[in-house]
Amino acid sequence: LGGATFRAANARGADFAGVEAQGSTWDDAVLEGVNFEGGCMNASQMVASRASGAKFEGADLSDANLRRVCLDHANLVGARFGATEMSAANLEDSVAHGATLDRVQAGAAKFCKAALQNATFTDTALAGADLDGANLSGATLKECTLSSASLQSVCLTEAVIDGCSFESAILCSAVVTKTRLLRVKLAGADLRNANLTGAELVNVDLSRAKLANACLQDVVLKDSTLAGVDLTQATLDGAVLERVSLCGALLRAASLGGAGGSLRLASVDASGADLTDAHAEALELQDVSLKGATLTGAQLPRGRWSAVCLEGAHAERCDLSDLAAASGGEGAGVSFEGAVLKDAVLSRAQLQGVVF
Repeated sequence: LGGATFRAANARGADFAGVEAQGSTWDDAVLEGVNFEGGCMNASQMVASRASGAKFEGADLSDANLRRVCLDHANLVGARFGATEMSAANLEDSVAHGATLDRVQAGAAKFCKAALQNATFTDTALAGADLDGANLSGATLKECTLSSASLQSVCLTEAVIDGCSFESAILCSAVVTKTRLLRVKLAGADLRNANLTGAELVNVDLSRAKLANACLQDVVLKDSTLAGVDLTQATLDGAVLERVSLCGALLRAASLGGAGGSLRLASVDASGADLTDAHAEALELQDVSLKGATLTGAQLPRGRWSAVCLEGAHAERCDLSDLAAASGGEGAGVSFEGAVLKDAVLSRAQLQGVVF
């Protein structure tokens, strides 16, 4: 069927399994329930065709034009999409385990509730796409663009995300557990109520992102920026933050270490951060700046602090009882110079070398 034309044809339920149909044209065709399993459809045209429930398992759709095609509930398991045009395509509730999307244009496409486990996305454009409720557990996304995409309640468990952009994307209630995010842009993204337990984030931009009520338990976050991030009532128990910027971050009523383990901050700049009413059973700080920060009403007993600067901070009613401030060694102490400590609790605190 190579080069054949089936424009506006009605092929509902037809069996084309294993067909060789390179360069064929199916624009505006009715292809509901059609079987293209294992077929070679590269460079084919299916613009605006209706292929609900069609079977494309193992099919080659490279260089095809699938713009505005309807593939909801389709079987795309192991299908190959290379340099495929899929803008505004509808793949809602499709099953595409292990599918490969390489250099695909899928802006504004719909993948709602699609099953994309272990799929591979490389250099794929998904800006403005709708992936609400999609399952991408175990998937690999590299150098992809998902700016302003909607990924509410998406599952990215144990996925690998490298060099992708999610700027201004909506990831409310997303499940990103045990996921690796490397060189990812999430500036301005909405991750409220997201679950990032056990995730690893390296060289990630979360500036101005919304993470209120998010769970970051046991997260490892390194060489990243969270300037202006909103972590109100977020959980960071057992998390490790190294070489991170938290300048101007909101951590109001956040859990900074509890039953899930202590939060550890090393080489962190949290100048101007707001930790009002934040609480922690144990908080480990090393080489941390809280200059000008607000710790009003924070409950931070039993912390171990070394080389911490709180100059000009507001710590009214802050509970620092049992604080262990490191002493000895140049730059190892804690500085409260110019800080406001009205009604703060420092009972049983070990304050050798602390500067007031």
